[in-house]
Amino acid sequence: ILLNSPWHLILHEGVLYIAMVGFHQICSLDLATSEARPYAGSNRERIVDGVLAEAQLAQASGITTDGNKLYFTDSEPSAVRAADLNSTGNVGTIVGLHLLEFGDVDDPLEDSR
Repeated sequence: ILLNSPWHLILHEGVLYIAMVGFHQICSLDLATSEARPYAGSNRERIVDGVLAEAQLAQASGITTDGNKLYFTDSEPSAVRAADLNSTGNVGTIVGLHLLEFGDVDDPLEDSR
């Protein structure tokens, strides 16, 4: 895997997770084996929740973890999203709506941006 616009990264249990704006993915780099691969995102730019490899991200940027999930921002929809830290997990949207619907809207959680 080639790096394409890596914006942010976080280390968790020997794996470096990299928010890749250009690929619309989060990639993982196992530091023990030097194996790099896509972790979440299908490489299609949208805001679609689902299984890690099938979910669609829209310019994943900032990334952090609580040890159970990766939390990241998608800059195109001004979204905050989460990806499970297990290979059978999912991506879900916490805040954010659709691609290019961004800004600052202080509403109930499902309508916030």
